[in-house]
Amino acid sequence: MSLISLAIEIYFTIVLIISGLAKIDDYEHFANILYHQGLISPKFVPLAARILPYIEIIIAFLIISGITSLFSAIILTSTFGFFLVVRCTLFGLGRTEDCGCYGKLKPEPINAASICTSILMLFMTIFHLWLAISTLPLPLTGRYAVREPEERSERLNEKE
Repeated sequence: MSLISLAIEIYFTIVLIISGLAKIDDYEHFANILYHQGLISPKFVPLAARILPYIEIIIAFLIISGITSLFSAIILTSTFGFFLVVRCTLFGLGRTEDCGCYGKLKPEPINAASICTSILMLFMTIFHLWLAISTLPLPLTGRYAVREPEERSERLNEKE
């Protein structure tokens, strides 16, 4: 795993844990935000407000565990892709007061800047996914999609 990939994983792990814990800390506030957003049926808001923060924390631990880097990279990219779709939907519906991303910890209105931030975060996750894919051996060949790790270290040693 590269240092860039590790840095991305640590960053997103921290983001997901903080946002999940902030929502757990003030369940009523997060449930109220979900209710006013109107994207979830009112009868499912209490359940969603209880489950979503724990899903974020589970994803964070999946990422940092390193057990399955490709799987966690796919989950991470899907999660932040979903977050971007939700933000764009809320922006389009004119429900821009607070996305609820960090609970009461950091109220964040939905505007062009927050959507650009979400796009940047999604690109970071896509880059992380690319790094995870590029270090996997290709089926039946034993070769790597980009470069074999040994080739990289040999080339670095030659330069020295």
